[in-house]
Amino acid sequence: MKLPKVGMTPTEKLGVAEVSTAVFRPVDEGGLGFIYRNVPEVDVGVDGHIEIVNAAREATGKFVGVQIKAGQSWFKKRWPNGLRQVRRRR
Repeated sequence: MKLPKVGMTPTEKLGVAEVSTAVFRPVDEGGLGFIYRNVPEVDVGVDGHIEIVNAAREATGKFVGVQIKAGQSWFKKRWPNGLRQVRRRR
C-alpha cells in the first residue's frame, strides 16, 4: 500500500494561497467573501476551513472543510476568472 506523504511543497503552498485569496476576496471583486482558516497541523485530509458569511456580512458559524489540490495533474481547464475545474479521478 502506498501511503500519502505529509508536509507542504512550494506547489501546495501556492495552492493554499490561491484558495485563501479567492475565499477572502469580496464578491464584487470576483471572490466568495467568506473566511478561510488554514489547518496548521500536519494532516493528510483537510487543509483548511471556510466559514460562510451571509449577505449582511455576518459570520454564520457554518464551516466547510476543504482539501486543496495544486499540482497540474489535477486540472484540465482554466476559467477566465482564474478558478479551475478539478478532475474527479486520477
